[in-house]
Amino acid sequence: RVPELGRWALQLCGILRIPVALSEEAAKGAVAMLGSSLGRSLSAGPVRHKVVEDDAVSWCTGVMTTHNSVSSSFGKRAFMLRQRLTPVINRYEVVDLGPDGKEGGLLGLVEQKRFSFKEKVTLFADETRDEVLATMQADRVLDAAASYRIADADGTALAVLRKMFKKSLLRSTFELEFQGRKLAGRERSGAVAVLRRISQLPGLDEIPLLLKINFDFHDVVSGDLVLTSDRTWSVRDVYTVRVEDHNVDWRVAAVTAIALDAFMAR
Repeated sequence: RVPELGRWALQLCGILRIPVALSEEAAKGAVAMLGSSLGRSLSAGPVRHKVVEDDAVSWCTGVMTTHNSVSSSFGKRAFMLRQRLTPVINRYEVVDLGPDGKEGGLLGLVEQKRFSFKEKVTLFADETRDEVLATMQADRVLDAAASYRIADADGTALAVLRKMFKKSLLRSTFELEFQGRKLAGRERSGAVAVLRRISQLPGLDEIPLLLKINFDFHDVVSGDLVLTSDRTWSVRDVYTVRVEDHNVDWRVAAVTAIALDAFMAR
């Protein structure tokens, strides 16, 4: 109830980017009451871009809107990652998913020359490739211990992704570090991990098409589930990625999911 929360409480939640559990009607009332003041408070957070009114309403209800502006990079959301193969280019499309599971608009896309993943990977906003949302690049070449730096369009670091090779002998394991936090991500099924390794033997190359390679990322301190990547039954590589934490940038989740697909030699 907006009158009970008061102007100062909403502004404080905006500054700290704390989602308030308001109904959509109450949120619209809050935005109308605070006007541009709420927008300025919200934009004072980690994301240094203009926050439009629908984003402010969505933040108050705890759900971000389904467009790809950087102002809505944070918040729980789900999206679909689709890979389209051509003779020369690997193309990944990131498509928003609504609460009902229906596909929304294009959030971003990556086009990369095949077999050149360790070159700079760029996530674009749309087909024009005019707006860069994020990039990923290895800190060294031809090194199994390489770290992959994820950055925004200005080069500001968003996260670092590493493959933990010793832990990956039986089950692929990764570490994702951002904002002072560390997430441990690994294949959900140990059985599938073993079968996938068996499938790499000569003559069994088609088995991976029958396996669902899913990943779960947990906070190493709290143990909370933060990020999931689920492969659907499809000859093409299609994944449903879910961000379960308001403090995770979806761009980091998207680039991480693309990296997982590439690392799994999919």
